[in-house]
Amino acid sequence: MDKRFEIRSAIVRLMQLLAAVIAIYMIATTGVKAETRIGAGTGWLYGQPDILFTYRPEMNRFAFGFRIAYDESETSQYGAYESTDSNTYIGPFVSYFFTPESPGSFYALAGLYQWTLELETPELDESDSASSTALYIGGGYTYKFKGKIFVDVGLAFNTGDQLFVETSASSVETTGGEARLVLGIYTNK
Repeated sequence: MDKRFEIRSAIVRLMQLLAAVIAIYMIATTGVKAETRIGAGTGWLYGQPDILFTYRPEMNRFAFGFRIAYDESETSQYGAYESTDSNTYIGPFVSYFFTPESPGSFYALAGLYQWTLELETPELDESDSASSTALYIGGGYTYKFKGKIFVDVGLAFNTGDQLFVETSASSVETTGGEARLVLGIYTNK
């Protein structure tokens, strides 16, 4: 993959993350008592880094947030050539907490993610990518420990989009589901 494209993609992702942090901070400091969460973790299936930010007004069942996740996995070899595929998810989500004021709560989730699938075969200097804005539906369980620490375990499934990429050595077709485990900190202002 072209190094300039990689650098540009990384800068765009960083800018999106920064915009999300600023937006959540602005909302969180408006004088409304609320819970703000910042967490980092990993996906269960592929070990991808997963970062999320959420904001939930006090006594409200809805939390609003922004998420960035990335995973990279090896695909099968074709002769002497090895290809690597990666998925990136960036976008906003809304969670509905069933028992928001208790330490632990199950939740339902809907997220609208910019989903990008990339495939690279370095030995052949070939790559391909595809992207879509996809609706993810899921849920999970979150628990707040004393000391402002929380853990979040969840699953989300794509509601129908499918991406396909190929090089002369390999191809990948996926609908993109994800499982995550996130540990983070929360504040109540």
